[in-house]
Amino acid sequence: MLTFIKKIGRSILFKLLLVFLITAVVLVLAVGSIIRHYADDSPHRRLMGKNLAQYSIYLIQEIGVPPDLKRAQSLANRLGIAIAVVTPAAQWSSEVLPDDKVQYRRVSGFPQVERARHRGRLFIRISKPSAQFLLVFGKRGDWEGDDYGEVLLLLLLVIGAILTLSYLLVRWLLTPLAWLTNGMKRMSEGQLDTTIPIRKFDELGDLTQAFNDMSAKIRNAVRAKQQLLLDVSHELRSPLTRMKLAAEFIQDNKVKKQIVTDLHEMEVMTTEILESDRLSSEQGGLSYATIELTALIEEIVVSYQGQSPGVKILSEGAVSVSVDPERARVLFRNVIDNALKYSKDQSRPVEVNVGSEATSVWVTVEDFGEGIPQQDQPLLFEPFYRVDKSRHKQTGGYGLGLSLCKKIMAAHGGDITVSSKPGRSTRFTITFPKRR
Repeated sequence: MLTFIKKIGRSILFKLLLVFLITAVVLVLAVGSIIRHYADDSPHRRLMGKNLAQYSIYLIQEIGVPPDLKRAQSLANRLGIAIAVVTPAAQWSSEVLPDDKVQYRRVSGFPQVERARHRGRLFIRISKPSAQFLLVFGKRGDWEGDDYGEVLLLLLLVIGAILTLSYLLVRWLLTPLAWLTNGMKRMSEGQLDTTIPIRKFDELGDLTQAFNDMSAKIRNAVRAKQQLLLDVSHELRSPLTRMKLAAEFIQDNKVKKQIVTDLHEMEVMTTEILESDRLSSEQGGLSYATIELTALIEEIVVSYQGQSPGVKILSEGAVSVSVDPERARVLFRNVIDNALKYSKDQSRPVEVNVGSEATSVWVTVEDFGEGIPQQDQPLLFEPFYRVDKSRHKQTGGYGLGLSLCKKIMAAHGGDITVSSKPGRSTRFTITFPKRR
């Protein structure tokens, strides 16, 4: 409940409605006070009291003295008022009158006339030597007073209708904000081709246009950067091949080994860049085949024999899934390489587990090394991002391996996630859908 209240409190729509409500209340109170001030102004009240007193005298004259009760009843029915007559001999009224004590005040200029206001009605009392007359102007029949409950209910219904219409109108006016929010979310998820339709030509429309311009500039900048990287990677292939061939003629084995190692790293980086681009293009689609996943992982793990702290496969059952075998091989090799790289020689072996559920097949790769800081985990699959900011060779490659894994899983319609406890362990969870 507290979370909901905080969310409502941060809503600009709620704040606007609150401003409208406060404005409406203040306006009604101000206008009502001004009207009441002029309506209750003493000259107006005296004038109305005198007119009503004179009118009541005319009615009494028509009733007559001594009073003609039949004529009094006829006048009460015809004019919609209540009339009461009190004489020394009898007491009569056209209807039941309230028992409350009404406070009367004498009308200026009319010594025999008194007036009062009680429960929304006007009372005029006229005293004659032989009789006393009471005329009540206002709602007839119900003497319990004004029905404030009905008035309050009507007021609430009107306020509710006005607020509902205001809410719908403000929500319609602020629709571009929802579009902008969704566009920002898509941009943050990497959908750089996001654009928002401009359907309102106001300040929010200008803001939407500014967002689209920003999106286009970011998209062009990223694509230019990617294209430059791809062009450089393509151009490096031929020199790398010539350099590998020339390295074979070096006589010094130590120098030769170092050069071949460096050339191999450059070749792996170039291959990963080009492979990432292939997965992003329409022509670089996957070649699906149904494979037994545990057998594929066992085949990969064989190449890590003798490497500390080792790799251990926990699952033994056969799990089949439709994937691109070559891309899956690259995926698991990169993840296992990463797990071994950040393990310690004395720690537990890297554990690989394979399982399936109703709609998916999952693989977990868990190492028990130094772990990954919490602030680095969301950025782990970004290209060229490395936890080790010094970018030392001993602590990893160029930050392309996990980025490539993310693209491979996205191409399969699956996902790869990481959870880590710094100083204890890191687990990668790879999930393939059973149906493509």
